[in-house]
Amino acid sequence: MISILVTYYNQEKYVSRSLDSIFAQNLTEEFEVLVGDDGSQDGTCKIVNDYMEKYPGKIKLNIQPRDVTQKYNPVERASKNRLDLLKMAKGEFVCFLDGDDEYCDFNWIQESIDILKKDKTLVGVAHNFCEKFSDGRVEYPSGIENNKQISSKLYCRKLYTPAGTIVFRNTFTSFDYEKLVNLKSFDDNDITFYFLNSGNLYCDNKCVYTYYQNDNSIWHSANELEKFLINAIDYEILKKILIKNHFQLFLKYYAQVYNVFRMRIELSNEKYDKYHSQALKNGDIYKLLCWNKQSLIVKVYLKMKFFTLKVFQYILERIF
Repeated sequence: MISILVTYYNQEKYVSRSLDSIFAQNLTEEFEVLVGDDGSQDGTCKIVNDYMEKYPGKIKLNIQPRDVTQKYNPVERASKNRLDLLKMAKGEFVCFLDGDDEYCDFNWIQESIDILKKDKTLVGVAHNFCEKFSDGRVEYPSGIENNKQISSKLYCRKLYTPAGTIVFRNTFTSFDYEKLVNLKSFDDNDITFYFLNSGNLYCDNKCVYTYYQNDNSIWHSANELEKFLINAIDYEILKKILIKNHFQLFLKYYAQVYNVFRMRIELSNEKYDKYHSQALKNGDIYKLLCWNKQSLIVKVYLKMKFFTLKVFQYILERIF
């Protein structure tokens, strides 16, 4: 069985598009569709209930309680939504779908399952994706090569594809649930890197996922420093998720982490306050976000640490 995990929050206009792309799949494998709603106040749940009547027994709906008077961290809420579904999943295999996206190939899930059944050393089958923008533009980012197995080490160092383009072998355990919830981030890279602890990926370069891009999204509306900051926070979280390959992760992310240190004085602007709740409380990035409140000893320590690591990274980049 495969469990297909879909998450929504106030996305009534996208529900039919995303669910239709699931039920259009040519599957011989048994499947369940687990829908997580983050306390929507629009008609999202009503439409999901209509689909539950249309496909009896196939869809389970899990609603995350929300107090409309309380302000939430959207990344943390979306991550908890995914993790709750993953904890519920009964399938030997799992795949993910964000509520405002859709699958654009109707054979890829079954084809991926067939590959995973043949090779038990693989933890997932990864594919390419397209990005569709609000102005009608469609772009096809490259990266995933065809018919090639890649190690978790290589993926950590050089590659990226959204978690929604991958069918994973379900290696999730309930013992990991609390740890991952406490990290407050279980998004694209976090999901993929978690499963990479259990094996390698097989690559198929067909485009299977339409990733809708909103010009007002967190990423597209972010300035240069915010993008460095988002990646730096992700780096510290990924270090907690990954059991191995920390060296490759360092090479991939450290230039961006250093840029946050280099621009640390700007972080005192209140526009960056929203990132305080996303950064790990004991991490260096959180200390940089609160730079003006740090003691002289902590400031000197951080300056020495970042300078040393920057020199180390520079040398390694020249070697590797």
